[in-house]
Amino acid sequence: MKNIIVSNETLPSARQIKDLAEEFIRDLDASETTRITYKKALTRFILWLDEDRPTRSTIIEYKKYLQEEVIKLSTSNT
Repeated sequence: MKNIIVSNETLPSARQIKDLAEEFIRDLDASETTRITYKKALTRFILWLDEDRPTRSTIIEYKKYLQEEVIKLSTSNT
């Protein structure tokens, strides 16, 4: 995998992240189950980005979104 250096001015687009994620998963030294899990998680994140360029605040927002989803799932199972 290529080393990519990005500054705040040249953050990768969602499409570039998708390409990098696919390359990462392809080169990953892991079981097929792990690859599938990573692919699902990264795909979910990329779809959530919706062509936005990620920033620190975007990542924090996504973490909050995931935490809310876990809470929704845990309360719906009770």
